[in-house]
Amino acid sequence: MKTHEPSSTSVDSTRNLWIQMCAAIEKPTAAPRSLLNACVTQVALSKYCWSEKKINALSLNTLKGAADKVVEPGGWEALNDIRKKLYVASLTCTHAAKKTRRGFGFRLAKVSEELEASQSRIQKLLRSRVVLLQAYSDIIDILRAYRTLDAQLDARLRNHEVMFDIGLFADVEATHENT
Repeated sequence: MKTHEPSSTSVDSTRNLWIQMCAAIEKPTAAPRSLLNACVTQVALSKYCWSEKKINALSLNTLKGAADKVVEPGGWEALNDIRKKLYVASLTCTHAAKKTRRGFGFRLAKVSEELEASQSRIQKLLRSRVVLLQAYSDIIDILRAYRTLDAQLDARLRNHEVMFDIGLFADVEATHENT
């Protein structure tokens, strides 16, 4: 039986693939998604190419032959073991990301943040309302002091007192003084 010797390009490509896979196994989250996706099957790994790193698509038999020559002890078996580990790591990373985004704790924290923001807006609006009512009450008090000077002013002031609950201003003043 005749054995096939892989070309130097195939050997270099396999060596570069091995280097990238070893780097990815140390930090799977930093590995390119395309490399992790290629680790699903042996055939997908052999078809993987990354031109910047000089990794070319090869046939599976050529990849196996080149791996036996280039890869540290174990050859193809070592390369295949790392492929399997990367595949499992990619599943774990993907699952963890989905779990954190869709989990109950994440949703609860998001709703809690929204509730806190809403409470902050409500408090700000209430403070603005208190300031506005206090200013309006001060204007009414000033107008009461000068109502004897102008008959129209006295009539307009009575209209305001009818339209607006002046007792509300007293309640707001008391609340504002307590806070």
